[in-house]
Amino acid sequence: MNVVEKATSIGANEGLSTIDLSIFRAYDVRGLVDDDLNPEIVHAIGRAFGTELWERSTNRTVAIGRDGRASSLGYLEALSEGLRQSGIDVIDLGLVPTPLVHYGASKHDAGAAIVVTGSHNPASYNGLKFAIGRLPFSGGALLCLYKRIVNGKFRSGKGSLQRYDVLDEYVTEVASQIRLEKPLRVVVDCGNGVSGVLSRRLFEAIGCDVTVLFEEVDSTFPNHHPDPAVPANLNDLRRAVVDSDADAGIAFDGDGDRVGVVIETGENVWADRLLALFARDVLAHNPASTVVFDVKCGVSVRETVASSGGHAVVSPTGHTNIKQHVCQHNAMLGGEFSGHFCFPDRWYAIDDAAYAGTRFLELVSKVSNASELFQDIARRPATPEILIPVEDRRKFEIVERLTRCASFEGGKVDNTDGIRIDFVDGWGLVRASNTSPKLSLRFEAENESALTRIECLFKHELERIEPHLARQAWP
Repeated sequence: MNVVEKATSIGANEGLSTIDLSIFRAYDVRGLVDDDLNPEIVHAIGRAFGTELWERSTNRTVAIGRDGRASSLGYLEALSEGLRQSGIDVIDLGLVPTPLVHYGASKHDAGAAIVVTGSHNPASYNGLKFAIGRLPFSGGALLCLYKRIVNGKFRSGKGSLQRYDVLDEYVTEVASQIRLEKPLRVVVDCGNGVSGVLSRRLFEAIGCDVTVLFEEVDSTFPNHHPDPAVPANLNDLRRAVVDSDADAGIAFDGDGDRVGVVIETGENVWADRLLALFARDVLAHNPASTVVFDVKCGVSVRETVASSGGHAVVSPTGHTNIKQHVCQHNAMLGGEFSGHFCFPDRWYAIDDAAYAGTRFLELVSKVSNASELFQDIARRPATPEILIPVEDRRKFEIVERLTRCASFEGGKVDNTDGIRIDFVDGWGLVRASNTSPKLSLRFEAENESALTRIECLFKHELERIEPHLARQAWP
């Protein structure tokens, strides 16, 4: 969404002077604290969502929760009040990882869920994630909230409020189904994110000897940024795993819905290879079922799904897209390169990083070491996600021009999300980030020479259609 527009009519929300359309993004609402988001705006969003829920569902109860950012408690209170003023009953789950809000909604028969979270964004950001029933409330649906606020079209009512501690219930249920075949020594890096309220209890409950790094919830993220998709953020975890002779390491992002893993050697396993491991296990127990993954995933996922007799569905990037495709195709597994995973085979159809961590450890406990699990899952030369800053309003235009004008002779074009070109010896991808003013690129190949060739080809074509990119410091 690249429109910049502000509403100056705010209906019945006294004290709210403007609301910026740009905060309503593809997956969620997100903006700078105080500049784009404040309690008054969140209150108005709550009223708008409550009104929408009355029209979209017969279940008018909403489960809400928050991450550990400094602004999140005030935003949660404003959200709760706005929902209740539209006649919605609210279940306040408090400070919990994002997946536990969706878990709580399912367990306590709420018709929708909202999480106040800035996810893995810098500490100066915050936002809201929404779901109605099993499906994300995102994309074009979020524009309905903006339009309601602009027009002041809110339902009035008086909803109830109850507070519930869902942590014990969640830990008990996960521990009842995860079976470790031997005790494991595990290091968990919470990155000072909200997973600090859960991780020690959960991994001890399934039978692990647990060391927790950066367990205290701290909205300033004083040790490292909580984004396990960035290799540098795993350096502390990698060292701790090796130094303590641990069996594995687990890392979470700021709101606990994305996971990264480190094996006993200290090596970070890319999320697509981890998804391939999960696919092999899930398909062994659910033959010929469907696995959903995003366009950023490497060849190992496709190879593993095919060799295991499964059906592959490629999705645009984004946790909302993954969950929608999982539900649409009745998939038994879904995941994406950023570290979102959902396991409808034995769990709820939610992207749950903590549960993904326990499933990984369950597999580790069955072999001599974690490295053994990945021996026959190809590890090709590949890049992490490369992010190139561009103007937010132009990122989609640049990708469209690349799709229309670039020359990738000998490659097969995939326009599922941006432009992906598959060659006989590798592939490259350029897409517009849906969460920031950047282009998102990734490359993988059979060898380093092919990887360099494909990267240079994409760089040349991008700079040819957009010459100012030649001045960028490419990673």
